[in-house]
Amino acid sequence: MRRRFFTQSRVFAFAVVLTVVGCLLPASVTHSLADRPRHLLITALLPLHYPLKRFSDGLTRPADQGLGLGTGVQLERNYLELLSLNAKLEQQLYQAQQAIEQLSQIRNLLQTHEQLLPARVTLASVGLDIKTLTLGRGSHHGVDQGMVVAAGANLVGRVSSVGPWTSTVRLITSTSPRTYLSVRVIPPLREASPRQWDAQLQVTDEGDDFVARGNQDAPVRVGDLAYLVDDRWPPTAQGLIVGRVTSIAPDAKTPLLRQQVTVTPLYALGQLGQVTVIQTVRSETSAEGGR
Repeated sequence: MRRRFFTQSRVFAFAVVLTVVGCLLPASVTHSLADRPRHLLITALLPLHYPLKRFSDGLTRPADQGLGLGTGVQLERNYLELLSLNAKLEQQLYQAQQAIEQLSQIRNLLQTHEQLLPARVTLASVGLDIKTLTLGRGSHHGVDQGMVVAAGANLVGRVSSVGPWTSTVRLITSTSPRTYLSVRVIPPLREASPRQWDAQLQVTDEGDDFVARGNQDAPVRVGDLAYLVDDRWPPTAQGLIVGRVTSIAPDAKTPLLRQQVTVTPLYALGQLGQVTVIQTVRSETSAEGGR
């Protein structure tokens, strides 16, 4: 009977000997011996490497190479730029609508032949006594000293000085010298009440409102509008709105007999961005008569 060479005991003894020898050998020799079977396996599978790589790339390739990360970032950037441009266009449209509304309000109010010159406010100056606006229109555009300036149907002030390309408007809320405005206070147009009250408005010390004093039985209520009826102003200013009645309180000196009425402009005059200069048109007859 033939005896087998690879018996269980001999294989076990051989594995133990290899393990002991591997522990005694240097690490570099051990790694070199262990890598040889791996290199043999790689060499055997080398013909299959290229087909397997093509198959793997086909599974992981994006559906559309044209829509990469860079294109997505550029699309988002273009979208943000379009949003910014749209916001600027909406702001310009809003300013144009405001200018058209102001021109239509003044045109409906005026009965004579005047030209309406839109002007952009380039600077607002608020001093202790005098408040002014600087306009981007001057004598080159037909602006003269003393012309009335309005915002819609609301009185803003008068042109106090004129340069070739710019002009300065003194606001009606300027407090020096202390002057008054003659106004007629009547209910809003939606009310059919015949009541009216003629008053003289003076600017408050703060310079933002006007006050008028009248009898306790004065026919005035909160919400009434004050219209200019002052002969010292040009005809183009007559009938423009000075402000709205915002409060009525007893007078501090004679609370039982008189009351103090506060009138506030409908617009913050120092924050206007667009106004209208009302230019008076001289007729040919009056021009020939003045020669």
